[in-house]
Amino acid sequence: MDQVRGKIHLKHYSLRAEQSYTDWIKRFIRHFDKRQ
Repeated sequence: MDQVRGKIHLKHYSLRAEQSYTDWIKRFIRHFDKRQ
């Protein structure tokens, strides 16, 4: 997740965008962990 945040900062995205992207990724990972 730190890598994702680092890439977002490099692209100068807003803090809110960073939170949205990281929350989406966390939900995505949780969803597929439950399926297995």
